[in-house]
Amino acid sequence: MPYRAVYDAGYTFFDTAECYVGTRPDGTLSHNEDLVGKAFEGMRDEVVIATKFGVTHAPDKTLILDSAPDTIRASVEGSLKRLRTDYIDLYYQHRIDPKVEPEDVAEAMAELIGAGKIRAWGISEANEEYLRRAHAVCPVSAVQNRFSMMVRWHEGLFPVLEELGIPIPGSRKVERLRQNARASELSLTAGEMQAINAELAKSDLLVFGGHKAR
Repeated sequence: MPYRAVYDAGYTFFDTAECYVGTRPDGTLSHNEDLVGKAFEGMRDEVVIATKFGVTHAPDKTLILDSAPDTIRASVEGSLKRLRTDYIDLYYQHRIDPKVEPEDVAEAMAELIGAGKIRAWGISEANEEYLRRAHAVCPVSAVQNRFSMMVRWHEGLFPVLEELGIPIPGSRKVERLRQNARASELSLTAGEMQAINAELAKSDLLVFGGHKAR
């Protein structure tokens, strides 16, 4: 992704994860965090960087979940090194780990905030119970759940997010960022929205639901 080109277009929020890893032609690993770190080295204060912990990919592409506090502490050090920074603006739990209580994760986040290693934390694919329990220990600053006109299974969480004052950040794709910016110029009537919703309800659309966890 042309990170500097996106920055030049006016965007300053960049999202990555420790498990966003590819393989170069020579067989070595390429970490997306490393690319982000290189792109903004020397201009760290001009951008907001989010990254994520708690997920690794198995060879079959299933997700291995680990949000144990000791794992979190090791993960943040690796991310800081790859990102070439001494702090992370927003640190997400990439997926809920059923083996670890939300209070334990939130306590680890409070520890990292107190140490100055992260400035805020969030949860990806959050549900209401987990979010409320975690938020009660260390306030959650953002939730990253899939949502669009075609992906609406998290709509029931919106009243909770409004109550707690927690936002959902937007897309990571350049063209979608441009489309999102232009969406502010669009105006739909209530009737038009109802018609769109009715058509979507009838449509059988294939939507990527994420890799399976194990």
